[in-house]
Amino acid sequence: MLLFLSFMRVGGGGGLGGGGGGGGEGFPIRSNTIMQKYKSIHLRPCWPYLSWVYSWDFGSQNLMKKTSTIPKFKLTASEKFYFNSFVDCNMAEAWIGDTFRIFPGKYGEDPLWGDARDLKFANGRNADEAFSSKKEAFTEPRMPKNVPIGTPGLHGAVWFETVYQDAKDPSGRTLYAVYHNENYPQTLPYDASTGEGYQNSSKWPRGLTGPTSPAAVCRIGIMKSSDGGRSWDNRGLFLEDLNARMILKPHNTSNTFAGGVGDPSAVASGDYLYLFYGEYGYPGNTTPRAITPRKNEAASASALPASA
Repeated sequence: MLLFLSFMRVGGGGGLGGGGGGGGEGFPIRSNTIMQKYKSIHLRPCWPYLSWVYSWDFGSQNLMKKTSTIPKFKLTASEKFYFNSFVDCNMAEAWIGDTFRIFPGKYGEDPLWGDARDLKFANGRNADEAFSSKKEAFTEPRMPKNVPIGTPGLHGAVWFETVYQDAKDPSGRTLYAVYHNENYPQTLPYDASTGEGYQNSSKWPRGLTGPTSPAAVCRIGIMKSSDGGRSWDNRGLFLEDLNARMILKPHNTSNTFAGGVGDPSAVASGDYLYLFYGEYGYPGNTTPRAITPRKNEAASASALPASA
């Protein structure tokens, strides 16, 4: 299910890469719920450069100002070239001065696929040069370390899905990366005192590598760089589903996610940043009575309420 959020930017905009993301310094996003219909989707007070969620309505004419500009593009033939580094996400990118920089790959702890330090960046004078970089030309940035269980900070693995460049910085070196984060009950066990984490049980759905492997839960967060992406500071999560929203056995047979929100892309337009992301659950909290078995995919799709 594809969902949509729009955010008011504070203090100017900037360039987008891999769909975009980010913004200038501003007031912290308030910890609250958005619309009674979607009150189980939890907003975290950890995106310091956004002032507030502004709208949830695709159809509102107040969201987008109509202009007479018609976008144009031209396809140019190119020779086939091979990508020489790890890639498993959107391709986040940004122009740092006259350098085109890409940020593919994965970083962090992962009990299913193994811990990774494959989130790297490569440079070029244009997209072709950056994408054709040799393996040894990819550089690993300084990333925040995973913290122990029960400690606030970065848990699980991250992928940079989209990068936003702060227009207030004339050097172009201030970047914000919107990241996809994945965890398991093993990396983020349930904490009753905070409501964070996930309860491991025999009903936890299986993952991709076999019947005994766990399904992941995805969340969306933000990191900031002040040196063009050579080092990153984790600013925390801003969108997640809590344990009550997980879809367990026998209803969950996807072999991928137990629930959550992830795979974000963003587009800056005017004074707003529009976030598009996947919602891997049902509206509201999940209980056995709340889930009605569907005979086929079409019945399931027609029975779900609209997400926009």
